Amino acid sequence: MGVPIKVKGKTYRPYAEMGVTPGGLFPGKVEDRGFLSPKKKVISLKKSYGAYLALGGRNVLLIIDAPAASPGTPAWDFIRKVAAQLEAAYPKLDADARDALAKLDAVIFAASPSRSFAQVEKATFFSDTDEFQRADRSWITPAYSASCIVHDANHVRIHRRGGKHWGEEAEIACWKVQVANSDALGLADYEVAFLEDLIAHPEKARTRMEESPF
Repeated sequence: MGVPIKVKGKTYRPYAEMGVTPGGLFPGKVEDRGFLSPKKKVISLKKSYGAYLALGGRNVLLIIDAPAASPGTPAWDFIRKVAAQLEAAYPKLDADARDALAKLDAVIFAASPSRSFAQVEKATFFSDTDEFQRADRSWITPAYSASCIVHDANHVRIHRRGGKHWGEEAEIACWKVQVANSDALGLADYEVAFLEDLIAHPEKARTRMEESPF
């Protein structure tokens, strides 16, 4: 088990502590992380929890907006499972996926955006907690959610390399990273088929690509 760390004066505890412990629920406290909010300030993050995930000897911060998920809720437990899935997958990921994750500083879980998106300038990925459930209220898998982190980490990597990180070409490149690492991430056949269909027919996701997350 890891130890708590401090980043810019805020505390982040090992993600494993997000589960119920003998001493009670997550020992972390709510803190103001508004400095990570998008420029439009639609997501305040003034009341958020902090955890972290160690990948390849490097810490990726996990920030949970308190209004979106609080300790003991299904969404909270799902986030912990996603972190565990990514940690288990990491040693088996290919070089592209590992390099992409090396460019990602934080994953922010919040319900305020209209959709998940990468804030490439700050090397962060905003994961919309509303997307944890499908339209019929069934839950997506932790493996697929973990693959989305890899996907958006690749958007950050494209930006760092000076490339165009948005649009069909970028999305196809990121979907391909998900598919290439499907076995390592533990994706189900239907999830791989869904991604392969998007690669073959990116126009199906054009509306989403063009939709503002705010």
